[in-house]
Amino acid sequence: MTSPWYTESITAPPLDHVPVTPTPRKYVTRGLKRGGIAALTAAAAIGLIMLFPFAIFAIAVLGAFWWLFCRLFAR
Repeated sequence: MTSPWYTESITAPPLDHVPVTPTPRKYVTRGLKRGGIAALTAAAAIGLIMLFPFAIFAIAVLGAFWWLFCRLFAR
């Protein structure tokens, strides 16, 4: 049975070791900005999709009023 402190080599780190360094602030702020823009874009798209039936209804109502207006002044 091997020791829990066994490594694959004396000089190499364990195979599951991933060296991690702090991410520079520039990249963090860039990622947050891109994420915020993506969230706003997604919210706007979802809002437009949800309001689309109301837009169709509004176009129909405005079209009906325009038709009535044109009929009124066509006489």
